[in-house]
Amino acid sequence: MEPAGENQPVVYICATCGCETNPHMDGTIHCNTNPNHKVLYKKRASRPLVYKAI
Repeated sequence: MEPAGENQPVVYICATCGCETNPHMDGTIHCNTNPNHKVLYKKRASRPLVYKAI
């Protein structure tokens, strides 16, 4: 079983409109809705963890 913090994709958040965006192939990061918006911070995509009851 893998640790929860590894191998999760990083999602960048637009500071202006709040939509999620992914980095482009050339490494630049622009907002998907408006390229003039600035993307200032990033978060890890959350995946729900399912635990098995014993």
